[in-house]
Amino acid sequence: MMKITFSSLFILLALSAQAQVGVGTTTPNATLDVRSSNQTTPSNNDGLLIPKMDNFPATQPTAVQDGMMVFVTGNGTPAKGFYYWDQSIPDWVPVNNGSGNDHDFYEEGTTTSPDNINDDQYTLGNLAIGKNTADYPLDIYTQGDTGAIINMTSAADVNQIASSVNITSSDNFQKIGFSSTLNSPGNGNHYGFLSNVRNDGSGYHYGAYQYLYGAGTGRQYGTFNTLSGTGGGNQYGTYNSFLGSGNSFLRGVVNYFANTSNNEQYGIDTQILNDGNGTHRGMNILINGNGTGLHDGILTTISGSGMGLKRGVLSYIDNNGDGWHEGTVNHLRGTGDGLQTGTYNIIDNTGNNTHYGVRNLIQGSGNGLQYGSHTDVSNSGSGDHFGAYNVVSGTGTGLQYGSLNEITNSGNATHFGNYNWLSGAGSGDQYGDYSFLNNSGNGRHYGAYTYLNGDGSSDHHGTYNSLLGSGSGDQYGGVSSIGNSGNGTHYAYKGTTFGSGSGEHYGFYSDVIANGSGNNYGIRNYVHGPGTGNKYGTINYIPPTDGGTHYGIWSEATKAGSYAGYFLGNVAIGTALANTYTLPASRGTANQIMQTDGAGNVTWANGNSAVIHSINDLTDGKSDTAGSSVFLGQVAGNLDDGNDRRNTGVGYAALAGSVDGVDNTALGHSALGSAGNASHNTAIGSFSMGSNLTGSDNTALGYASLGVNQTGTGNVALGVGAVNQNVDGHSNIGIGYAPLFNATNGLGNVAIGFSSLYSLTSGSYNVAIGSNAYYNNLVSDDNVVIGGNAGYSNVTGERSVYLGASTGYNNINGDDNIFIGYNAGYNETGSNKLYIENSNANANNALIYGEFDNDLLRVNGDLEINSGNVNADAGTLFVDALNNRVGVNTTNPDFPFSVNGSANLNEGVGGAATALRVNGFEALWFNSTYFSWGFGGTSNFFADPVGIGAALPAYQLQLNTNSAAKPTSSAWTVASDARLKTNVHEFTDGLNLIDKINPVWFTYNGKAGMPHETGVGTIAQELQKVAPYMVNEWTYQSEDGKTKEDYLGVDYGAMDFVLINAIKEQQKIIEQQKERITALERRLDNLERTNN
Repeated sequence: MMKITFSSLFILLALSAQAQVGVGTTTPNATLDVRSSNQTTPSNNDGLLIPKMDNFPATQPTAVQDGMMVFVTGNGTPAKGFYYWDQSIPDWVPVNNGSGNDHDFYEEGTTTSPDNINDDQYTLGNLAIGKNTADYPLDIYTQGDTGAIINMTSAADVNQIASSVNITSSDNFQKIGFSSTLNSPGNGNHYGFLSNVRNDGSGYHYGAYQYLYGAGTGRQYGTFNTLSGTGGGNQYGTYNSFLGSGNSFLRGVVNYFANTSNNEQYGIDTQILNDGNGTHRGMNILINGNGTGLHDGILTTISGSGMGLKRGVLSYIDNNGDGWHEGTVNHLRGTGDGLQTGTYNIIDNTGNNTHYGVRNLIQGSGNGLQYGSHTDVSNSGSGDHFGAYNVVSGTGTGLQYGSLNEITNSGNATHFGNYNWLSGAGSGDQYGDYSFLNNSGNGRHYGAYTYLNGDGSSDHHGTYNSLLGSGSGDQYGGVSSIGNSGNGTHYAYKGTTFGSGSGEHYGFYSDVIANGSGNNYGIRNYVHGPGTGNKYGTINYIPPTDGGTHYGIWSEATKAGSYAGYFLGNVAIGTALANTYTLPASRGTANQIMQTDGAGNVTWANGNSAVIHSINDLTDGKSDTAGSSVFLGQVAGNLDDGNDRRNTGVGYAALAGSVDGVDNTALGHSALGSAGNASHNTAIGSFSMGSNLTGSDNTALGYASLGVNQTGTGNVALGVGAVNQNVDGHSNIGIGYAPLFNATNGLGNVAIGFSSLYSLTSGSYNVAIGSNAYYNNLVSDDNVVIGGNAGYSNVTGERSVYLGASTGYNNINGDDNIFIGYNAGYNETGSNKLYIENSNANANNALIYGEFDNDLLRVNGDLEINSGNVNADAGTLFVDALNNRVGVNTTNPDFPFSVNGSANLNEGVGGAATALRVNGFEALWFNSTYFSWGFGGTSNFFADPVGIGAALPAYQLQLNTNSAAKPTSSAWTVASDARLKTNVHEFTDGLNLIDKINPVWFTYNGKAGMPHETGVGTIAQELQKVAPYMVNEWTYQSEDGKTKEDYLGVDYGAMDFVLINAIKEQQKIIEQQKERITALERRLDNLERTNN
């Protein structure tokens, strides 16, 4: 957060005991004297205005607004007048709209008007002085010579601030601590800021002191001046004038850098970017004093110990004008007899860094002549003449240059690092360049150092020599003779080329036109002498961080029988001095290969001994003695003891902790990384089962799946974070992103879908299918939830069934509920409820509503069977007798209700009685034992087996022909209430059983009373072998009772549940196949994109 102190104006609000403020007068008669423009005839805008409103705010003020005052216009409900807020009531209170007092200032921290000249006061409105509109908290207007004066004195030692501005804000808009705008067009001096500091004391005195701090990365300027005037007068960014007569040091600008940053630091950074053709000077210094003391145009002292680049004077000239460009020009015009030096550089420090007497960098793109140094010696005197004379005599070990030229401009004209034209007729020695190096320092010494960095397309010459003489003597384009005995580097020739132009750059270019019959050498190096130092014919170094492809040596000699390289002696190759290997000095024998010993030595070896034969030959591979376990990756299988355990670990630290576990497969970073003696696990994905210790028989596929599991067994986790927090839970299945994520010790849970059963920690035997299904449930058991967001809010509910998206969404703790349909039971919060509905309708509007604890079933609508032929509504059940018949023991009833044979009904009352009459005659009757229909009773009862078409049925209900039918379903209702059952356990037969069942066509042969009909089914004896629970025995008895024989029958009811399990298994396979297909498609897409 930015915090800026600002009080240069607001200080007027807290004046001393003698201060007075006048508004409309310069001679106030009170602490605050506000006067009209004319007391006798005031104008219509004389007065004070406060905030206006038609009605009071809808939200009442609070205690912090206690005393807040407004003016009500009368255009709303409240009466017109001044009001203030009284928090003690709390209410708006009118301010004596008659002749009462009106206080616009209060004592600080109160709502009491000031009564003492020393009271601290405040007002909540803007205050104007010298004008009748107040646009700012304090708005001063005056035509006098001074707008505001602050006079301060002190009788004791105390820090004093005459003006302080504090701006605290976190927004990104501009903040100005002090702003001064002068709009006067007059010819007098104008000061945006004027500081007069009388320096009688011994402390530091600052005309302006700026302290910038904070960790912001934007640019920071102590002083930033922008001059944009178009007048013809001189313009100065900073102008200092010393008029005192003291004998102390006088400095126009002093910059002090105390930070330890390694970035570039500039005491003065001058950039002239305008395009005008006039003279441009980065600094103009005029010294006209007549004193005998030392006069320095520029004195630069650099004494820091930082490692960054240090420059006494740095000038950048980037303008594109066609005028002269001069980095530094010294014009000596005096007539004195003293020594006159255009540029005089003394380098006497002993630091190890580079030292330059003069260093010129020309980067302009102009087309005019550009000289790093131009010396014109044309006098005809007989004395020595030096175009440049450099004496380098320091003892420092750093680089020392007599003259260093860098040409980096991109212009197309000729560029000269040094250009010397000697045309004098004098008889003395004349040198274009004369370098005399006599120092004994250890640093580098250059007689001439040329550095070309231009990116122009024309020729660049660091040194260009044209020898056109016809003499028979030796001719040298350049001769360097270095005879000093210093320990530093000696260069007979050194060239540096670093321009960015598109032309080719050569550090050294040799064009040998071989017309003669002798040997021709582009470069020949002859290194000899008795010295003990290393001797190098050629050294090439290319920094690895530089761009482009690097070639230490490029040699092209494609002529047949020629050599691109020819070496007599050892050849060493590598990327660092400590990482090289030396090739053999002699030829190997047939079929041998080169082999390194890891210490830099390469020898010839038989091929078979150097080939990798097994994974153990790899530095990051491992296998056991029998080859059954394989590990690939750093520290993979780290603790494996080498025995036959059939483990596979691929990836960093995969199966790193496995000691004696068997049949594990780990693929991915740290997969099964902590396994101790766990077995039969499969973990694919980084950190999958990464914490497993002894848990076995688990399958984890996906990043961090079963990531925290330690001892849990038989779990299946497919997807990122699936069953992630499981520690010792068993037999859980999680498929999708983060299903069963927080389950730590649950048992037999199945979660399929994004974050399904996400919050469950220890529940068991729950099934949740769908995105976020049962998301918030924590500890429940025995729930079946299918559908996105189904049961989303439930936390502890158990034994419930949710089928459909968002079913039971807001049920939090309900148990034993069944919700079927989209949004069914959405807002139901209770237990033992049944909802079958396709909306969030309540109990009175859902299509079917029930209460299991009260045995209540409610149908909120009509009930029809067979398109309305059988219909039930709120109070009626009827059969459309006009078109439909009911027949008993007859397939062709002639009447609405026909019975072929006798009918018997037990009414459930004592004694014999008429149970049913037809046309007034008794039809069904009752005695104390049996009834066929309970007239006024509650149920039907048949004590003996019932046969339809069968005289002696072997079952309680038996049909002798295949003629039974139901209008909508062939299923029988089976009692399935949990309260009626015991010894409940899982039924697992599915696809494994289906594969063993052999359906057949058959025709009954007529035995045991069977009709000669053809059907589809199974052979009971075959089915009994694979599913004995479907086969039962029954006894056939002939009508005369003489024949009794046992036969086998099949109860196909269990087949429904076999098919359910088979469908679930197939669905799981389908989902797995879909995931694999998706992954393969993704891989195929990646391959196609890569190939394209």
